[in-house]
Order: sequence, then structure tokens, then C-alpha cells
Amino acid sequence: MRELGDDVVAYKARSMFLGRYVGPPIVWSWQRIPGDIGCSGQESVVVVGSSHFFIGPADIYVYDGTVPRSIGAPIRHWFFQSLNGSQRSNIIGAADLARDLVYWYYPSVASTTGTCDSCIVYNIRTNQWGRASQSIESAVEYASGAVTYDGLGTLYSTYDNLPNIAYDSPFWISDQTVPGVIGTDHKLYSLTGSPGASYLVSGDFGDETNWSMFKRATPRYRTQPSSGTGTNYYRGNLGVTPTQDQTIAQSS
Repeated sequence: MRELGDDVVAYKARSMFLGRYVGPPIVWSWQRIPGDIGCSGQESVVVVGSSHFFIGPADIYVYDGTVPRSIGAPIRHWFFQSLNGSQRSNIIGAADLARDLVYWYYPSVASTTGTCDSCIVYNIRTNQWGRASQSIESAVEYASGAVTYDGLGTLYSTYDNLPNIAYDSPFWISDQTVPGVIGTDHKLYSLTGSPGASYLVSGDFGDETNWSMFKRATPRYRTQPSSGTGTNYYRGNLGVTPTQDQTIAQSS
């Protein structure tokens, strides 16, 4: 069960019930929400404000007290192919409210023990998706104690020993919660640091009737990488394997 304003939602594998306090003699009144929609496990529901984000049997949803609405269309097919279905109850959800992000850590088909070794990330503000590869035991909200200049020396002997976390991060603010995870080494980690190499593949441009000339692409970054390359693929019809063309370095 998860709270939803003054109400509560009870999740089962393929059903949902909205509970409302009505007082004696009934106390709680329960109404089934239409549809055969439930959640994958008790940790897969993420509460953000007055909405629930959760992974269902065959889709990903947001529920605000009306009807569950699908948000998983861009990645649904890929995600459920990569999910270890027999271990889906191990999915762990978490939220980064400061950045409007919802995380779901899940066991992929490569995880034979059920350990959550992959992650999908949903941006509430832009309705876009990302992914990460990280093995965890649990997701937590971390609240740091107060750090002052007078006490800094008792925590870190030199400035070089300070964690590699930006000075304006909520990590340094007393009682400010930030998302974190417990790694498979049983240690606590914050979701910060420099990312590794990554890539993305676009969809098809043009149509099957006319030839198109693609001359230039201008990427935009939140944090610009040190280098980047682009590889062109082309095909004349959908269903045909794309032909790889040239790879060029980003110049501007």
C-alpha cells in the first residue's frame, strides 16, 4: 500500500484498490480501480507528490487518483524484453525530487540471482527516458548531518580527502535528503560522479518514397563531454538492415 493524499492505494499483481477513510462502522471504504493493472512488487511504486509511478505487468504507469495512465510507450517493448520476468518482484523504485527523476532498478536477463543490475530513469518534467548499468542491494534516501568548517578537520584530514561532490549539492545541507543506493559491496553511494562512455541511436528520418540528404547534426548537452563521434547509417526501406557509413568526430 502507498499513500495518495488522504487516501491509500492497495496494489496487487493485476489489480488496484483505492481506500478512503469514512469512519465507523465501515471505517475504510475500498473501490477497485477499473482495469487489470497492478504492480510488479512492493518496492516498485514511487510516490511523487500526489502521483504514483509504478511498473505494471506489461507497461509503466502514473496514477493520480483517476485512472492509471501509460508512460512507458517509448521503452516498453525493450524494457520487458530485458527484464528477468521471474525476478520482477525485486524491482526497486526511487525518486530524485530535486531533478524530477524517477529510478527503477531491476534484474536484467543477465542477472541469474535476482540482483538488480540495471536501471531505467524517467524524467517527469520532459517525459523522456534514460538508462544506467549499476548493481545495487537497495535504494535509499540519504540525509547528511551538519558539516561546518570547525568540524571539517574531524571528518577529513585534508581537502584532497573530501568526496568528489559539488559544493552546491544538497549532500552538504543538514537534513537535506538526496537519493542514494546500497551497492553489492554493502556500502552507501550517492548518485553523483562522472558518467562513463555512452551512446544513443536515433530513429529513421525521411520516408520510403523520396531520397533525403542529411548534411549536419548539432547535438545539445546538459554537460558537454570531452569528445564525441557520429556514425551515419542508411537504408531505403523499413525492415532492411541499415548500412553503416562514415564515422566522424564532432567539430563544433
